[in-house]
Amino acid sequence: MTNELAEARMDDLEREAERAAAKIGMGHGEIAGCEPRRQRQPQPPDLQEIADAAEHQRLALDRYPQRHADAVADIFLADRLKPSDPVARYALTGADIDRIAGLYRSDDTGLPVTIARDKDGLRADRAALLPQSALRFLTIGRQIWEADAHGMRRTDEFGTVEEFGPVRAASPTAQDLESYAGTYTSDEAETVLAAAVEHGRLVLKRRPDTTIALTPIYADAFGAGGLGTVIFGRDAGGRVTELSVKQDRVWDMRFTRRTQ
Repeated sequence: MTNELAEARMDDLEREAERAAAKIGMGHGEIAGCEPRRQRQPQPPDLQEIADAAEHQRLALDRYPQRHADAVADIFLADRLKPSDPVARYALTGADIDRIAGLYRSDDTGLPVTIARDKDGLRADRAALLPQSALRFLTIGRQIWEADAHGMRRTDEFGTVEEFGPVRAASPTAQDLESYAGTYTSDEAETVLAAAVEHGRLVLKRRPDTTIALTPIYADAFGAGGLGTVIFGRDAGGRVTELSVKQDRVWDMRFTRRTQ
C-alpha cells in the first residue's frame, strides 16, 4: 500500500511539473519583442528523490511492523487502554478499622495525617482508602498505604516512600502555650513573627495587622489555616528555639527565636 501511495504521489508531481512548465513557456511567448529577464527559476522536485524516500519509508514499515501497529493501537485505543480505577477487594472489620485509625506524623517532614473512620472504611485526610487486605490500601490517586509495626507507609504514584508514626493529639495547657511565646525571625523570608497567647489560644502576629490563630495538632505542632502547619523546635534542654512553617514536602520556612 505504501508503494501505491508513493507511485500516485509521483504521478501527481509529474503532472504539476508539466503544468508549471507550460505556464512559464506561455508567459515568455506573450511578451513580444522583449528579452526575457534572466531570473533563477525554482528547480522542479527531484522525482527520483521522492521515490527513494517512499521506498525508504516502505522498508522501515516492513522492518518494524509491530512497532507501527502498536503506535496505531495507542492512537485509536488510548481511552480503552487506560488502567481502571482501583476498587476495594477486602471488607474491613471493626477491629481492622480500630487498629489503623488515628493521628500520624511524617518521619521526614513532621507533617500530620489523620486516618479516620469513614462509614465502613477509612480515609487518609480527604483520600478514601480502598482496602486490598486488612493492612494494605490503595487510593484513586494511585497511592499505596500499608500498615506495619512502625505505623503507616505511603508510596506515591512516583514510587516515593514516606513513613508515618502514630502520635497523640495535643491538648496544651495555658502554661504549655506560654512556652512558645516570643519573637521569631527569618533572614531568608525577611519576616518577623511574634507568637503570643490571646484568650487562651496561641496566635502568630505579623506586622502591620496580621493575626493567625494556631490549632493544636500534636505536641509542638499546630495548624495555621492557609499558612500551613507550624512546628516548633526545641534544643537538647527542651527549650523552644525555632519554628518552621510547612505546607508540603518541599516547602519549609524556618524562623529562629530571638533570645531575651
